Amino acid sequence: VEQSEDTESYSSVEFENTTHIQLNMDETLITTLSVDINSDTFEDQVVAVKKANNPDIVIIIGLYNSKTSEYQRFTEIQTSIFQVKTFSLMTMDLAGNHTNTLVCTGFSSNNDSILQAYNPKTSKNRFSLVKIIDLKTDGTIFIQQAQRNDNYSIYNMNAECFPIIMYSTEETPEGTDFEQVQTTYEWNKKTEVYEATSTTRLSSKKIAARFLE
Repeated sequence: VEQSEDTESYSSVEFENTTHIQLNMDETLITTLSVDINSDTFEDQVVAVKKANNPDIVIIIGLYNSKTSEYQRFTEIQTSIFQVKTFSLMTMDLAGNHTNTLVCTGFSSNNDSILQAYNPKTSKNRFSLVKIIDLKTDGTIFIQQAQRNDNYSIYNMNAECFPIIMYSTEETPEGTDFEQVQTTYEWNKKTEVYEATSTTRLSSKKIAARFLE
């Protein structure tokens, strides 16, 4: 099992510097990525922008229309990420079911870590993006990647999900100390969202001991 806090290493596409989506006057381009988000065999474009009078980053989904050869705005996603330099946008198969999940990470205006992820979904010929996890913490968040076997890549079989680990700091019930809380989130096949599956609490003394180790 590999662990990493650098989620950019999982990106399945490369950033571009130009956008095929027509931006409005109040929108400033941050970055774009190209990916077939709606699985129609045509490459779409996902664009991150900053808008006037909106402090946080907005993601615009542009779907390619093969009839008009144009990228049409489909929807916008409001993130909680403020700091442009920390912003990361990628697609990866979080759930292990061959879904192109859209993942964005970064920091808020008060330096909280943010991770938001959305799954593309097509039902009755209608495409939508469904939020599957939305995390915010004063600690760190990272995606725990595990090696998937040949059945996943060769035979298109499902694999285990990538757990998402979040660290946060909370006061003890007595209010005399702080403890670090490690929460693990995993894919729930029934609800089709990421849910907390385990929580571990570490006092500041234990955290210091682990650091020394």
